[in-house]
Amino acid sequence: MSGFGYNINGFGVGGSGPVEYGINLLVMGAGAAGGRAQAGGGGGAGQFKAVDETIINDGTSYTITIGAGGAPAGSVTYGGNGGSSVFQGGLVTTQTSVGGGGGGGSDQNQVNSSFNGQATDASGGGGGAKYGPSTGGSGGNSSVGFDGGNSHFATYGACSGGGGAGAGEDGDDAPTYVRGGNGGDGAAWVSGTYYGGGGGGSNYSRGLYPPQGYRGNGGSGGGGRGGYYRYGANKVNPVNGSTNTGGGGGGGVNTDSSSVAAGGSGVVILRYAGGQIGSGGTVTSAGGYTYHTFTSSGTYTA
Repeated sequence: MSGFGYNINGFGVGGSGPVEYGINLLVMGAGAAGGRAQAGGGGGAGQFKAVDETIINDGTSYTITIGAGGAPAGSVTYGGNGGSSVFQGGLVTTQTSVGGGGGGGSDQNQVNSSFNGQATDASGGGGGAKYGPSTGGSGGNSSVGFDGGNSHFATYGACSGGGGAGAGEDGDDAPTYVRGGNGGDGAAWVSGTYYGGGGGGSNYSRGLYPPQGYRGNGGSGGGGRGGYYRYGANKVNPVNGSTNTGGGGGGGVNTDSSSVAAGGSGVVILRYAGGQIGSGGTVTSAGGYTYHTFTSSGTYTA
């Protein structure tokens, strides 16, 4: 929908009554945290859901819930999943966007399911690695979310997979043991802004000298870049998923609490053609449209 018109429903004398108007609605789930490990996987992005609805300015309240970004793990394991964002109320079908799956971790001399990227109905986290490879988590499907990438392992190093996007594409597999996988690119909403980028995979080296640039990039739409760690030498921490984009956090390096990245929180935005009709959220105007942006939970009154 590029712009609904207005329709006056005939109530009372002269046909006056509530105005029916169309909205473009974005409901963005929160991104997941990257894995906590020498080569933690990138966090998966939250679900990207863009729909068109028709509502009436009759004072009906719509409840908006904003999902929290996934929290970094408290131990060497996968990152926390992102929270769900919701738009509900009136006669509109409840729209829920779930959070992304946490990036995989790794631990001493073992590989198990906690090191795989976590799967959600949104996007999967990238697989982690240190002493062995692991797989990315599965996303829901091509209309909901995308898979995280697999890690790559070798004697001298390990790199993790990138997180899947909320819409757009899978996270990249780590192509070699010295290059982390990139997070999947998210999708552009009607405003042209991208949301739902996956977190980049990290780069861990035991003695080689891979450039820091080999850590995975976050996907377009708020995905955080993965970390870099050369054993006994320099370290670059991963980047959090951007706030209110649903982007996944970058894959962690080392095992201390400063070496992990959280997922980006979700967001709900609605827009309609013309001047302001409803209330709630942060109200802006651009290009002949009015926007209501919710970066925290609240209420939209039609």
